[in-house]
This record gives sequence, C-alpha cells and structure tokens, in this order.
Amino acid sequence: MTSLTDTDQKKDSSLLMITGSMKGEKLVASLSLMEFISQLEKSPYFDDAHLLYTDRNNRYGQEVIDFTIAAHLPTRGEIPPSTQGSGERVESSGSS
Repeated sequence: MTSLTDTDQKKDSSLLMITGSMKGEKLVASLSLMEFISQLEKSPYFDDAHLLYTDRNNRYGQEVIDFTIAAHLPTRGEIPPSTQGSGERVESSGSS
C-alpha cells in the first residue's frame, strides 16, 4: 500500500498567493488575519490555506502588518456540485 505526500496530492491543483497589508493595532490585525485564513479554509473554493509570511512595518506614521497567504485552488471536480452554480457570485455577511 502506498501513501501520497501532501505535495503529491496537491500537484494537480493551482497555488494562489495572496499578499497584502493590514493597518491597526497589532493584536487586532493578527486576529483579523487569522479569521480571514479560517474563512478561506472553510470555503469550497480554496484548499490548504496557510500563512507564509508576516512582517511589521511603519508606513506614513502607522504600523502595518504585511502578509502572504498561500492557498491551493482545487480542481473543478473537487468542488462540491452544490457550490458550482451558473456563475453567480455568492456573498455572505457575518454578524457580530
């Protein structure tokens, strides 16, 4: 019996790199970033989302956190049929 490594399992998918910056107090920005990654992982359109890089910087007198997130895009066959609509955009809003 053979087993596939994560690299072998992901070789047919595309890798999406998300880079950006968040301003605000460090803890709030870090928690927001973790929530964003958590939501990516829950989405059927992304697989294996994880944080690759963060760096604190000061720009224009404000502290910012630069980040890079990597996420695999599953092949169309791996996306559940219930989410493969007719191209409609589905948006959800969170409640606090």
